[in-house]
Amino acid sequence: MSKSASTSKSFGTVNANTINVDKISYTDKAAITQSTSLTSGVTINSPVGTITTISTSLATQGSLSFTCTNSAVDASKYVMANIIGYTGSNGTPSVIVDDITKGSFLVNVRNSHQTGALNGSLKLAFLVL
Repeated sequence: MSKSASTSKSFGTVNANTINVDKISYTDKAAITQSTSLTSGVTINSPVGTITTISTSLATQGSLSFTCTNSAVDASKYVMANIIGYTGSNGTPSVIVDDITKGSFLVNVRNSHQTGALNGSLKLAFLVL
């Protein structure tokens, strides 16, 4: 079926600076670097951005959390996050978003490696949908 013959569906209002055919791209990205410790909260008021954590050590099978305060978030939103960079040479980092509420979400960082502690900083990308 050609694109011109496709069925059109409406899903409400889309708020974005740039919309391209077959994809959505944001141009209002923000970035922040965490200070003090891996449990220090950050504030970044954008629907898309990056968070760079402080360089730290996280024990094997260990996990820590920090709060991301963000005015683009409310309980009806979805927040996706992924690790896009790791400066360390040991450990196996992963990230999970939890506790999405009005104005914030919780970022859980985990080291799932059996023998190696995390030994660097993480760069996380997130998107609020």
